[in-house]
Amino acid sequence: MTPLYLMIGDEYMPLFYPV
Repeated sequence: MTPLYLMIGDEYMPLFYPV
């Protein structure tokens, strides 16, 4: 599952991505 905030998070807040 890839939430919308994860998809657009790269442009706004990459910190939302699980590392």
